[in-house]
Amino acid sequence: MKKMRSCSCAYALRVGGKHISIVEFKVKMMKLFIKFFALFAFILISQSCYLSSKDTGGGSSDFVSFETDVITIFSSKCATTGCHTGSTPQGGLDLDASNSDVATIYANIQDQISVDDPATSPLLMKATNETSHSGGEVLAMGSDQYNTILKWITDGAFNDDCTGVDHSFSTDVTPIFSQCNTAGCHNTTVPVLDADAFDNITAANDIDKDIPANSKLLRKPLGLDDHTGGAVFSDVNDTDYKTIFCWIKEDEAADN
Repeated sequence: MKKMRSCSCAYALRVGGKHISIVEFKVKMMKLFIKFFALFAFILISQSCYLSSKDTGGGSSDFVSFETDVITIFSSKCATTGCHTGSTPQGGLDLDASNSDVATIYANIQDQISVDDPATSPLLMKATNETSHSGGEVLAMGSDQYNTILKWITDGAFNDDCTGVDHSFSTDVTPIFSQCNTAGCHNTTVPVLDADAFDNITAANDIDKDIPANSKLLRKPLGLDDHTGGAVFSDVNDTDYKTIFCWIKEDEAADN
């Protein structure tokens, strides 16, 4: 009697003209799944990064506000009874926002900060008691609050309070563009800063209303982003910079 040829249970599938075992098939499928998943994840991450860069104007979201972030630290750590508050604040330095406006507090600390060497700023050296301070250590070096103030100084110690700053687009911002709308610059380069400057800026997506300092309209003339014209503003405390900043912050970049 002719014996029937049996098929081993180890070779139950035929793929691409070859017999493979169930185990080999599962391994192949698992490898394919892993490759597909990795590709899918890469596409998602790439798309997310692209949209994030586009929406924020290419800047980062860790802007430190003097008006809110720094002043809040002063209020909780420095403007306490017997220290930098009251009618006779220590060292004549009043850091109490309930007694002084933001502009006054900002003016009071100008001799306490060093943008050239932020970590050695007396404001930080005294707060950490690295320099003798009658109030002792009020900020631990490396703490979140310490790093907030350090970053603010490192970024130029900008006062983002817009009180008293005129910032109408038509009367205050547009004249600033006259130094940009010159031959070889923004008379032809996008955004063209001519009579249609507002529409051109909007179309170029150069404004970040959520974080004004991240707007390309501000970053490029500071030289922080690629700009063929180089740095136009001396630093973040340039009056023209602040005018445009306040227009974006207070007016939400309106055509006013």
